[in-house]
Amino acid sequence: MAGIVVFDILYYALIYFTVFMSVFWFVIFFENKGKVMKIPKPPRILPSISLLIPAYNEEKRIAKTIDSILGQNYPKEKLEIIVIDDASTDRTADVAREYAKKYPNVRLLRHRKNRKKAFALNTGLRHVNTDLIGFLDSDSVLEKNSLRNMVGYLSDPKTGGVIANIQPKISVTFSQKIQKIEYVISALLRKLLTFLNSLYMTPAFALYRTSVIKKLGGWDEKNLAEDLEMGLRLRDNNYRIETCMKAMVKTSTPSSFRKLWRQRIRWYRGLLHNSRKYAHMFFNSKFEDLGVFVLPMHYIILFLTIPVFLYGFYVIGIGLFHEFFNLYLIGFDFQYALARIFRFSSNPFNLSILLVTLSGLIVFIKLSMGHASERIKKLDYLIYIPLYPIINIAFWLSTFYYEIRRSEFKW
Repeated sequence: MAGIVVFDILYYALIYFTVFMSVFWFVIFFENKGKVMKIPKPPRILPSISLLIPAYNEEKRIAKTIDSILGQNYPKEKLEIIVIDDASTDRTADVAREYAKKYPNVRLLRHRKNRKKAFALNTGLRHVNTDLIGFLDSDSVLEKNSLRNMVGYLSDPKTGGVIANIQPKISVTFSQKIQKIEYVISALLRKLLTFLNSLYMTPAFALYRTSVIKKLGGWDEKNLAEDLEMGLRLRDNNYRIETCMKAMVKTSTPSSFRKLWRQRIRWYRGLLHNSRKYAHMFFNSKFEDLGVFVLPMHYIILFLTIPVFLYGFYVIGIGLFHEFFNLYLIGFDFQYALARIFRFSSNPFNLSILLVTLSGLIVFIKLSMGHASERIKKLDYLIYIPLYPIINIAFWLSTFYYEIRRSEFKW
């Protein structure tokens, strides 16, 4: 009885926060919909930029990454590319060396042993003397006007970084289709966070003011999610982070569920580690909406969702077992089984909440597609909506398991 009462409390609390957050984001969107696609004009004198490409065994993809930067609508004399080969065992360094021979603004740095992404970024940082610095993953490509559309944000000295609209290159496999819808939604949500001055991450591709990154000491080399950590460190030091929806980056996403699983465990463990590192920001009015609302709400929703879903799976499992047992007792009578399948009863309140939530999610996905310049097949809605919450909970449960065991993460 006590368990049912606790479940009801958690269940209705989850409904309240879910509906509240849904309405909240729609209000923020419609209040600012005219600003979502607007970008500040680039300065009359464009700043110099160094883009770092940390790479490990990327011989098949790094050429397209470098080409996408060389093809930018940006003065070549103000654009430097630094490839940091992290002791690759393939021809990554050879490919980059050919570009360095051909283009004077391309440089190659090499590690003798593999030191991971943050160390590679810091290696590149020591060789940077330009106004702005950025990094681009070696499996990603920039669209032509991305840099020119982003630099205007960094004219404001209060802005420490600006990120792009990040979307998958392809979505063929099951895991990639799930990720595509997730990326489309995330792009718009990150933009909405900027209207609250609450964006706290710098994933996949970001531009920073070089003086700020050097002042902060570069990237954290012991961190599982160095891009998230840098975002939180910028916010902790009172710098804004912006999103440019007109700067498009296409990135490779895990093609198999196993690869996706490893990626998300690293991301989620990185989120937990950085939440502990920056725990002083939670419920701290100094950070305004970010500290009082955005950061705490993430965990409030998470810790309501997991027990409610687990208990729901338990109830469904017990119900299915009883139904199977009843059918077994009557010798699997076909007519009786058919009648049970078509008998429908449901709590009208729960059904209405479900319909409202699904309708709201579909509308938000439609809005996100328009602003992220992406298209999603209607069939993929049917794949994403019912399965993603279940898969995401599985990721989180695995994350907590590894954290409790204090397992060392192997990249």
